This record gives sequence, structure tokens and C-alpha cells, in this order.
Amino acid sequence: MHDQQHIVVDKRLFDLEKSELNYLMHHELLKESTDNKIQFIHQTFFDYVYARTFISSGKDIADWLKNIHQGLFIRSQVKQIFAYLRDIDVSIYIQSLTKILTKDEYRFHLKLLLINDLGFYQNPLEQEKKLLSAHIIREPFYFQLFLESVQSPKWFEFVISLKEFTDLLSSEKEDINRLISNLCIRIIWQNAQLVIDFLSTHPYKIGIIENVLVQIPDSEIKLSYELYHKTYAKWNLNIRREYYYLEKALNADPDFVIEELKKDFRENISKLDWFDDNYIPGSHSGLKIYSELYKQYPNKAIPYFIYIITEIEKSKSYELTDSFYSSRAFSHYRPNPKNNFDFHDYKDLYNTIFYSIKEKKLDANSISLLRETLNSQYANVLTLGVYYLIQNKEQEIETTFKLLSNPDFLIKSNSSELLGYYSNILVAKCYPLFDRKQQIVLNQIILSTLKQYHHWTYETFYTKKKVSSTYLKRTYSLVSLLPEKSLNEYPEMKKINQEGFRRYEKVDNKPPSVVTTYSGWRSYPQKAYDNMTLTDWRNSFIKLNTEQRSFADWDKPSKGGNTRSFEQHVSQEPNKFYTFMKDLINDKSIDLEYILSGLEGLKKAEYSKESFQHLCLGIIKLRKAELDERYLSTFLRVLDYIVNGNKTLDREIFDFIIEIIYQTPDREFTKDVIQRDDVAMEVVTAGINSIRGVSVELLVGCYSLAEYKEKIFETLEYIADTANEITRSCAIFRGASLINLDKERAFNLYLRLVKDYNLYLLAIPFHDGHPLVYLMNIDFKRLIPFFEKTITIGEAGEAMSFFLFNAYINNRPKAFTLLESLLNNNPRSRQKLTWEICAHILNGKHSKKGWIVLNILLNIDDKELGERFNNCFLHIPANINLQTISFINKYLKSPIGNYRSSYFYNFLRNLIPLDAKQCLIWFFSSRPEKVTESFYDKSPLNVLVEAYNGMREYDKDNVMLEKSMDIFDSLLHIPQYRNIHLRTFLRELDS
Repeated sequence: MHDQQHIVVDKRLFDLEKSELNYLMHHELLKESTDNKIQFIHQTFFDYVYARTFISSGKDIADWLKNIHQGLFIRSQVKQIFAYLRDIDVSIYIQSLTKILTKDEYRFHLKLLLINDLGFYQNPLEQEKKLLSAHIIREPFYFQLFLESVQSPKWFEFVISLKEFTDLLSSEKEDINRLISNLCIRIIWQNAQLVIDFLSTHPYKIGIIENVLVQIPDSEIKLSYELYHKTYAKWNLNIRREYYYLEKALNADPDFVIEELKKDFRENISKLDWFDDNYIPGSHSGLKIYSELYKQYPNKAIPYFIYIITEIEKSKSYELTDSFYSSRAFSHYRPNPKNNFDFHDYKDLYNTIFYSIKEKKLDANSISLLRETLNSQYANVLTLGVYYLIQNKEQEIETTFKLLSNPDFLIKSNSSELLGYYSNILVAKCYPLFDRKQQIVLNQIILSTLKQYHHWTYETFYTKKKVSSTYLKRTYSLVSLLPEKSLNEYPEMKKINQEGFRRYEKVDNKPPSVVTTYSGWRSYPQKAYDNMTLTDWRNSFIKLNTEQRSFADWDKPSKGGNTRSFEQHVSQEPNKFYTFMKDLINDKSIDLEYILSGLEGLKKAEYSKESFQHLCLGIIKLRKAELDERYLSTFLRVLDYIVNGNKTLDREIFDFIIEIIYQTPDREFTKDVIQRDDVAMEVVTAGINSIRGVSVELLVGCYSLAEYKEKIFETLEYIADTANEITRSCAIFRGASLINLDKERAFNLYLRLVKDYNLYLLAIPFHDGHPLVYLMNIDFKRLIPFFEKTITIGEAGEAMSFFLFNAYINNRPKAFTLLESLLNNNPRSRQKLTWEICAHILNGKHSKKGWIVLNILLNIDDKELGERFNNCFLHIPANINLQTISFINKYLKSPIGNYRSSYFYNFLRNLIPLDAKQCLIWFFSSRPEKVTESFYDKSPLNVLVEAYNGMREYDKDNVMLEKSMDIFDSLLHIPQYRNIHLRTFLRELDS
């Protein structure tokens, strides 16, 4: 079975060993398939049995390997033989290992396999250490391979004692530092103390220490505190990996993390200027730790968050009164108690404290700290304590009375909007819970505010001098919080309430104001619209007849919102509104915008075009004077419903379109018109968004109106001679339809429109509406001089490549010559055409010509085209035929082929089942050493291995298999091919 390199063989080969065969199948070491085949139950067991048999026969593994093909299939047997030898005969094991590692007769992939296995042993033998010192360490490359392979603490302990390793450690090369970092990371999961001790003796290796400590197991992180404190100040500030470290530490030691966060916070806040609000350092990474801290340890997080809020308040505070301070940090903040603990900024800490108070998720320490906030001079800190009292009013009634009976608090708490709001709630909820004696004390404090008011005089543009006063306002606002029963019990309070109501009406304790934004125009509620009669609609049009009434009306129904609602209802019930709209046209008190929105609704409903035309005529006859810049463009757009492609159109509407074209100027061509790389479509967009441009587009849409043919062409020829490129683009963009009206005049019109070879007009993309698509089929020879000129204009390259390719596949004379010249000389002509051919042409009837064009492009050294070509391998049909073979052969030798990457190799993988040998040939020519993908599933190695396996199935003696192994060995010399992904790949291969 091994000689044939199969673990599945025909059962008939073992007719003379039936008893042995039955024994093995009975013990489930072999199994029989339905097609009379037998196989080992598992590859590994097959290899183990083979290894025992091999050693028992007295064969020498090194001699045996010299005389066979050292391919991929034998890797697992070699691995098992050496593992078996190590257990039963160390001297032969070391002798064979030394011979294979030091002699050139053996393939590198086998040497790498043995070095990998050597580094994996948890208890290295003394003989293995001597072999390492005598042979592997002497070769720096092999030593690095071994360091990549080390998986055991004992090997690590031995390696770090070597002078050669110390020499490596002194290197500043990035790849060496990465090698050592990865080694330490592998070992730290098995013996953290060993790695920490090692790194502690080299505190200057900051990059390595940083990389390793963020990978330390959570359970062992305490071992690294000292090393962290010694080095973290020098860690990379751009990556801020200390937060990844602290996030790991959080699982095991939240107190350590809090202290580190506190130090970081204090250092950060000391550097902030007045306007900087990045209070929590570390951006998203820093906030994430705060979030995780609360999720895992809420009782530790809340005290820390209170500390943070207090310190922020201190850093940005300003005096509100002689009793309270506020801060810029919370000037626009409004609490939002919620249980979404994915923090986005420092204000989420405040929200979380509120949530914990509301849900009573507090321990004794947190409660004690919240009580302490009641003594704070900082309004927003004090608000936390007030909110706690609100949520625990019965239990904290004495504490509440002590706070409210402080005249400075009750009188001045409204100096902060946030504190004032919650203080008022506290008064309203707790006053009924106080005894009479306590209520009287509070009453006296409230009444003492009668003396606190201001008088002042003012005048404005609209008013003469006036006197304003806050007399009674503060007292009344506090009295109004008391329940009606209490007011009746205390006549002096009831009197204040009555007088205050007469002066100020009802005073509500409004939540702190917030900024509210709306998108779109405000309108009436949907229910109101559903119940509107036609008279109601008319009245709403009269009422909402201007867009800007007053800034204070920002949240009230607007004209814009009303027009959109009218459009929607007309589209849903067109028959109901048609006659109504006729009446509206006659009523000049109704703004024209409402009528136009109604037309939009009828258009959406696909209402009778004849009736629609009747309304448009009414607007032209009765409301034409109102069609200014605000409304004319909208009216012209709705006309498209009855113009474009329709066989009838009232002469008055047609003349109206002509009149607009002649009377309206072009839109000015300015820099702001061109804002994208797609300059041609920007010009077209600018055109159809101008009054003259949309009128020209409407006129082109009259192509079915033969009776107006002369006037249509006469007007468009006038546009061709006098208009700028913005307006002319509107005659070109859908100009193909004019061919239905008159081929010859449409042909002449197009050439007249582009007679100046304007680059924006020539760049208008290839599409069904473009006249050139069809004019090429009418008289291509006549267009040859035009194309000879346009292919020299850079901006026109992309569009012209599609036109000329279309002409080429339709066998137009000289089209191929023109296309070839364009592609060779104009970079803009190549990329999109390449993509189009690969995605849509190669699988169709014009595939032959598609391949010809692709072959032209291969000879051009163009990086952008090369990268696009590589992406196009996603779409090239995975077929093996003469065209594909010829193309790939040329591609691999071409300048464009230098930009190949994973998509090309994935394309080859798809071809392997069709012709593995051919794919190997292409792979050899592809210089895979220049392509180093990070992920093994996209690696060129996959092509090599799969094609190799494909050939071995039917031609195991082919010399190309040896060449495959040569390439395999050479690729394994490249570090990127030996990354963790490749190791995964090789483990799968060996198993």
C-alpha cells in the first residue's frame, strides 16, 4: 500500500492473507467498502503501522529517502518513523536526524518538518540539545526556523541561555523582533513566569514586551504587573495597547485596572485645555474598558464613575451662584438612564450611574458615596445624590429633609437646569411624606424667596419702553410643586399659588431642554390628512402659502410638508382630485407649487395622459406668468409624462417648450459643476438640472411627433451651433431616439453637436440612448475621421473604447485598427473595457474577439490596468481551451502579468480538475515567490499542492513532480509562507 502511495487498495491483492485481513477488519483497523476495496481506518494509524514495520525491517530512513521521490505524501510517514525511533533508539534517531538536516540530498520541506517536530517536544533530550548546538545554531537561517518551531517551555529555557539567541535579541530588525515576540507568546501560555523573568532582564525591548504582555493569559497577568509598570510609559502611543492589557487584567484583578485607569485619567485631564472634552483617554479602547468594568464589576465601577464625574466637574467648573458650580463638560447633557453599556463618551458614565440608581443595583459603598455627593458644590455631582433620594424617598426621608431644609439648596438649586429639575421632583414627591413640623420649616424657606426678584426696563424695535419683573416667580414655582391638599392646609401657601397663577398661569416642571432635529418638512398628522375634505385641502393651501413664517414655527406644519402630502394623496386617489385640480388652476390664490405637486401625484398614478395634458394646458394658459425659476423646472419635468415617446402633443405645449429653449440662457459652466471623476455625467446632470437643458431633453423626447420634425431639428441645430456643452449634452444623452424621426438629419445633428470635439461631450458614456451606438451601423466609414480625432482626446478614452469595441464585434471597417491605437495610447480607455469583456463577452458569441482585445492589452505596462486584470480573473470562464492556454501563456510573460495576485492563483485552482499538469506549468512560470498572501487559503501554495496531487493520481513518475517539490522548498524559505496559516495548512497536509 505504501509503495503505491494509497491507503485504499483492491481487496483481491490480499487473497492469500484472508485470515490476517479478517482479523484487522474485525478489530476495526481496516474497513471494507462496497466496491471491494479495503482501506485503513485512519491515515495516522496507517503511518504508525508503517513506521513500526519500517524500523523492524532494519531499513535506514536517511538512505531510504535518498532513493525515493521526497514528495508530500511521505511527510506523515517520515514524521511517524522519527517519532517511533526517538522512543526506541535515540542514537539512530539522532544519527538519522543529523544526516538529513546537514546533507543536501534531502528536501527542505522535510528538514523543516523535522525541525518543527523537534521544537514541539515538551521534554527535549540532551542529545537533541547537543544536535541543536552542533548543527542547527551554526546556520542562522536554520536557527530562526527552530525558533519559529519551539513550542515547549524547556526548549525555551534552553534557547534563551544561548549566546546566539542573545545576539539575535540585540537586533533591531523588525522580522527578528517579531520572531522573538511570537516565540514568547507561544510559551507564555504554558509558563508565564518563565517568559516574564526573561523579559524582565531585557526591559529595553519595549516592542517585544508590549506584544507579549497583551497576549498573557488572564489568570497569569498578576505576574506581569512589575514589568508593565516599568515599561508601559514607552509603549506605542498610536496603538495604545496598554488598554488591551488592562482589558485582560480586568478579568482577574479589577482593583488593579481601576488604579491604572485612574492614573491615566488624572494624567490625561491635566493636559486638556478648556475646550477639549476627551476626558476618557484611549478613545474607543479606553471607553471599552469602562464599559467592561461596569458589566463585570458594577459595584466597583459605580464608585469609580462617581470619582470620574467629580473630577471632570472640577476641571471644567464655573460658578453659577455663591453656592453651586457647574461645568462646560455637562452644559448640554441630559440624563438617559439605559442598560446599553457600550460607552461612546464620558456622558455614558453618568447615564450608567442613573441606571444603577433607578434599578437599585447599588451596594453599601456606592450608596454611601451617593450620600456624600449631597455635600458637593458641583451641581451635576449633587444631582446624582438628588436622583438617589428620589428613587429611595421612603428610606431616605430624613436625609432628604436635611437637604431641603438647607436654604442655600432649595433657593438656589434652579441655577442649574439639571439640578433644578430633579430638585423640584424631590420636593413634589417628598413634601407629603414630611410631618407637619417639617412642612412648616420648608414653607418658611419657600416664602423667604419672595424677596428675591428683579425689575428691569427694556425696549425693542417693535415696542416702546417696558418694565419686566420676576416678582413672585421663584416662590410660585416652588409652591406649585406642593399637592393641593397641602395648599389647603396652609393658607399663606395657597394665596401665593393663586396670585402666581394669575400672573404666570400654570408653571410646569419641564425636563431639561434638548436639541431636537427633524429631517424633511413638517406636515399635519396622517390621520388629519385622511379625514380632509377637498375644502379642507383648499383651506390648508391658503393657510400654508409660504415656507418661512417664523423661526418659532419650526415644529409646525409647513408648505413643503403639505405639498408632499398632497402629492401622495393624489397618487392614491387620482380620480377624486382631478376635477379639484382643474379648479385650483383657475384659483390664483392657490400657490402654483400645490398644483405642480398634484401633477406629480397624477404622474405617479399613471393617470390618463389626455387629462394630464388638459391640466398642463390650463397652467400654460392661465398661470404661465407664475412659472418663474422656482416652478418652471418642476413643470418641465412633469411634462415629460406626456412628451417622451408619445404620438400626440398639443401644439401649444410644443411651442411652449420651443419658446423656453430660445428664451432661456445656458447654465453657466463653472468649476463647481464638475465634482466627480465622471466628468461627462456631471455635465449631463448639470444640464438636465437646468431649465434650458431639461427643455432640450423634452424636445428630443418629441421624436414620435413627425408633424413637428422640421421644428425639432431646426431648434436642435440652433442649440448645436450656439449652446454650451451643458445644454448640448442634453441633446446627445438620449439623442438616439431622433434616428426614428430622420436618420440623415440625426446623423448630421450629432456631428454638429460635437464639431468642436468638446471633451465633456465626447466622454458621455456608451449606453442605449447614445446616438453614436446606432449611427455606427448606418455609415461607419463616414465616422472614421471623427474617431481618428476623438481617440487622441484623453478624457474621451473610456467612452470611445466601448463604441469602437462595439463597432469591432459588428465587423465595421477599420474599427479594430482604431481600437488598437486607442488602447495603446490612452490609459483611460482600458480598465472598464477589460472588465466588461471578461465579465460579459468571453462566455458569449463574441468571445474570440474579446480574447483578441485582451491580448492587445497584455503588452501595456500599466499598474492600474494590471490590478484590474487580476480582479478580472474572478470573471474569466474557467475553461481549458486553445484561447485560454494562449492567453495565460502570454499573460505570464507580459508586463501586465507582473501585477498578479490571489485572484489569478484562485483561477488556476479552478482549472486544476481540468488539467493539473498544465496548471503546474503555469504555476512554475508565475514566479510565485513574488506573491506572498497572508492567508493560506489564498496562497499560491494551494495551486502547487492541489496540482501536484492531481498529477500524482495518474502520473506519479512525472519529472514535474520533482520540480514541484523544488518550488515548494523554495517557497518555504520565504518567511511569509511560513506564517501561522501555512503551519495550519501543513498540519492538515500531514494528517
